[in-house]
Amino acid sequence: MDGAFTWDAEALRAPGEHTLAWRISTVAEGGVWRTSATYFAFGE
Repeated sequence: MDGAFTWDAEALRAPGEHTLAWRISTVAEGGVWRTSATYFAFGE
């Protein structure tokens, strides 16, 4: 298992709705990738 993947993008600091999309192109036939995402946002 790989470690956590994090982003610190300027676009995520803007107020409003955001969307996360992820494409996995290396799944073998019958294979499964389990994923999850958590977003932490802190105001000033």
